[in-house]
Amino acid sequence: MNSKNTLPSRIESLLATVFVLALFYGDVHFGVVFPLSMAVLPVLLGFALARRRTIPRGATPGLALLLGVLFALALQKFAGIAAPVRADWGLYGPLIYAAATAFTFSLVRVSDTALWRSLTFGGLLAAVIVLATIAVFPEGKFPIPGQNYTETDLEDRQSRSPGGDITKFAATAASEVGNTDDKSARPFYDIKNNIRSPLGRSNYLAVFCVFLFSIALFRRERAMAVLFALLTVATLSRLGMIFLFLVLLVWLSHFARIRYTKIIAVLAVSLLSAAVITFSWPEILAKIPGAQSINARMQFWQSGLPPIMDHPFVGSPRSAILDRYGYPLIWNPHNSLLWITALFGVWGLACYVAYISAALRNFYSRAAQSPMWLGILAGICVALAWSMLEIIVLTPAFEILLSLLYGLSTQSRTENHESVGSGSA
Repeated sequence: MNSKNTLPSRIESLLATVFVLALFYGDVHFGVVFPLSMAVLPVLLGFALARRRTIPRGATPGLALLLGVLFALALQKFAGIAAPVRADWGLYGPLIYAAATAFTFSLVRVSDTALWRSLTFGGLLAAVIVLATIAVFPEGKFPIPGQNYTETDLEDRQSRSPGGDITKFAATAASEVGNTDDKSARPFYDIKNNIRSPLGRSNYLAVFCVFLFSIALFRRERAMAVLFALLTVATLSRLGMIFLFLVLLVWLSHFARIRYTKIIAVLAVSLLSAAVITFSWPEILAKIPGAQSINARMQFWQSGLPPIMDHPFVGSPRSAILDRYGYPLIWNPHNSLLWITALFGVWGLACYVAYISAALRNFYSRAAQSPMWLGILAGICVALAWSMLEIIVLTPAFEILLSLLYGLSTQSRTENHESVGSGSA
């Protein structure tokens, strides 16, 4: 991953590739659940620091985000809000991973071609692991504790006194994970729930497939684009198929030189119209196939508002929200803005938006020189839009991937880039 073909460069290249492959493998469980890639990161960081005497300042926003979140937690303690419990740190961990990864990859030299190969191999590895998981684990069993939302939710409800909105959201949560009473939908969910790996379940896997599809399109890697499109469809994620089409639309508009503002305007009007119909005439929604999933998300969005109103500026630990409102353990508002604000308040949301803005600015700058980064920019933007409807933000793999790319983007464009238009035909 360095133009100088020396032994240290080869070792750094190997470690960076192993890190990416470990990212796409997912989590491991040794008493606690943590991303496998984090076991590789200290070795890669130590090697990179040993090779370079200067410490870059490019990854500062990643560290600033971590400090901002820690400050929000300090404000929660000062305000007398319940202190976080051990389970809450599962949500804070991805931000720690992100800060460390951004710093490390601001030191590591990775060319666009080498990055593409690593990401491609990682995506293919994830697909193979899904097949292996289906073959090895019986139906209804999962490789990582906590991935079986049905079992986790049932155990949690049995250990807590009924009250608050736990009964109300029990059915909502059940429909979201496929425990629905709708007999016509059962066969679909029976198949979909088997699509899982240590990286995550079907919808989450689709996020990474769509991201890789975006890069392949802009690099003009047609065979790989078709493959990742097929893998997206194979996850049975309906949102995945929608956002796959959105990436294709962005790609076509780019080469047709259609102004992005027109696309955004059309999408905004479509979404606004859908929202008006959804909230004004729910009986219409009930007649649409798959509408139960939409209804579940609407209820989750509404459930995110009361915790925010309680502590709008500093937020609350998730454990405190669950206890206060009696929400089930698998509760999540399925909207990144609501989720971050509920946990860290407006202050935390501002910190995260600043971090994302810095990353997207760098991606945009690199995209002017490289089709690889143009695909990355489109893929990350689509994933962030997707996070308005799905659990993506504050998850380990997504935050690590984003920070990896951010760290690389902080390096000088003259160090590693391809000319626009390169890539296989």
